[in-house]
Amino acid sequence: MAPDAGPRRRGENLIAAIHQAAIEEVAETGLAGLTVEAIAARAGTGKASLYRRWPSKEALLLDALDRAMPVGAAEWTGDLRTDLLGALRAMAEFLTGPAGPLMRAVMAAVIQDEKLAAAFAGQFFGSRLGPMRERLRAGATRAEVIDSPIAYLGPELVLFRFLTHTGPVDEEYLTTVVDDIVLPLLRPPAEERVRELEAALAEAHLELRRTRS
Repeated sequence: MAPDAGPRRRGENLIAAIHQAAIEEVAETGLAGLTVEAIAARAGTGKASLYRRWPSKEALLLDALDRAMPVGAAEWTGDLRTDLLGALRAMAEFLTGPAGPLMRAVMAAVIQDEKLAAAFAGQFFGSRLGPMRERLRAGATRAEVIDSPIAYLGPELVLFRFLTHTGPVDEEYLTTVVDDIVLPLLRPPAEERVRELEAALAEAHLELRRTRS
């Protein structure tokens, strides 16, 4: 593609143009056919501008993904189920939108590059899923699961379904993930809950006897 003949971009405008060009190019060609030259041409700049900022096309894609991904839910409602569904809906909308091919390309790249994999893990499981983890911490009745892989189970299931094409990432699937998988793991089973209530009731009776004596 020939370079854009429009006004020369600089700074953040140039970076935004390069990110957008990368998203569009990878959607058309996939990772295997993607070249720095094609991204530069679509962005209306020279490839030297790209290499000054990113050491490889894979690093550029990861940076473009970081800019494109939503940062958690816009606002928590206070209801754990509603908030989890809202966060997973936002993730599903992103994955099935224009940036979806970019996510596929990045995932294909990180499988073969440990440094990129570490950067992606910090980006995806840190800054992007951090707010969801804090929401789980506030709403879960089993605190021990917050520091375990369960805290990331919902987003991981959504991402896996998207990457493997095993089915639509639709409302039915998101509801199943939240209601049948995530929430039961965050809350104690019924029998355990009954034992907790019985213990609390016994403690309350004991305290009542103490106050009367």
